[in-house]
Amino acid sequence: MISFSGLTNDVFISYAHSDNTEEWVDRFHERLHNKLRQLDRRAPFTIWRDPKLTGADVFTEEIDRQIKSSGILISILSPNGLDSSWCQQERQRFQRAANSTGGLRLGTKMRAIRVTKAPCDGDRDRQIFGTLGYEFYVRSQTSGRFSQFHPESPEFDALVLDLAQEVYALLQELRGRLLSRSSDLRVYVAPGHSDFDHWLTRITDQLTGLNCQILPDARPSTNFSAGAIQDSLTGCLFSVHLVGPKRGLIPQDEELPIELLQITYARSAGIDRIICQIGEPHADWPDLAKPQGLRGNEDLVRSTTPDDLLQILEDRIGSLRKVATSAAGDLPIVYVICSPSEWDDALSLKSCLESEQGCAAMLPIRDVNDTSVRLRDHRETLKTCQSVLVYWGAKSPASWFREQQREVIGARKKRRTRVLPALFLSSSPCADPAADALPGLPFHQVSSLDCSDVRRFFRYLAIGSANGGTK
Repeated sequence: MISFSGLTNDVFISYAHSDNTEEWVDRFHERLHNKLRQLDRRAPFTIWRDPKLTGADVFTEEIDRQIKSSGILISILSPNGLDSSWCQQERQRFQRAANSTGGLRLGTKMRAIRVTKAPCDGDRDRQIFGTLGYEFYVRSQTSGRFSQFHPESPEFDALVLDLAQEVYALLQELRGRLLSRSSDLRVYVAPGHSDFDHWLTRITDQLTGLNCQILPDARPSTNFSAGAIQDSLTGCLFSVHLVGPKRGLIPQDEELPIELLQITYARSAGIDRIICQIGEPHADWPDLAKPQGLRGNEDLVRSTTPDDLLQILEDRIGSLRKVATSAAGDLPIVYVICSPSEWDDALSLKSCLESEQGCAAMLPIRDVNDTSVRLRDHRETLKTCQSVLVYWGAKSPASWFREQQREVIGARKKRRTRVLPALFLSSSPCADPAADALPGLPFHQVSSLDCSDVRRFFRYLAIGSANGGTK
């Protein structure tokens, strides 16, 4: 379903080999895939997991590559899965990789989902990812004993369906975020002492939410080389560094701690730098604090909480966005709304838009019986798209068209920083442009959907505008 921006898997399933007894994980995997296909039969959903997992296996480059190319992580937990070093590595690596592929958080949701097969002592599993998750068991209030949901039970089936709907909504949101990026700004966020890990989390979440690509994509270790730092700095617009009273690790064959080593190479690269001093700096810092003849700008910020630094970063990205030209691969999203009976006509409009206007055209989901799922997806797409084209064909009643008008008007009212350009095209004999058109919502009757006949109307969608218009 994703298949772009370096993501080739929709879902990565992390699990301990002991949790696949009686093929529980196999059946969970199959059932989840089937439920996703029921939600959208057009999408070739890809779920990856290692079927050869054994207790003697090592963490391979293949698994690392599959984690980094996955949109969503599902972590199956049990006492074994929670404490497995293998599963812990998969959770940690996914969270780091997600920072450069749309962010770990999508609104109020996380791209990492907890599935608990068996409860853990003290409910420690519920702390993973900080979300509610999905628990495939029920516990007795009196005895405290639990019973697992059998894969053939209605409880198991209902829970997988609920999970599939959340996964589908997350994939739609992730796709919209990646396609709607106004630029692919690269920012180097320098890891340092572990005491500042919570600062790094806040910084990466902030920058990811501003559609920035965060480098490096993995936390450095003792063998983090100078070459790796220089490669990650290449193409970055600026770097962010944290300095405090404790030194970070010293990489192999180096003399400086990691935070000062990264500042040194950022200065050599000549990119702009933001250095945040948290408390009194350690003894090695004064020697590097005021060098002469630096290339690039260097701002020193003193702060005791991340908030001031986050505001500076937001302002910096905002300034860069104003002067940056549109990135070469940036594809504005046009949402082509149609009824299921006009699907083929809408496909023609989608093809014309993409070939003539260089945009990404999305259609509503279909073949989904749950109306609440369709409506939720429809409204989420209205939130993320840059323009809307509503097509009213001969097979749809006037009531359907009126409902779409109301939906578009509602979506436009919710936009605070930019307008939502909209165009209404109709081939319905019931349509009356004089009566059905509304101010600010162009309405045109068409007799043909050939590109040569409809392309002139696309100017109303403001495709190619840097911000979709302003209020």
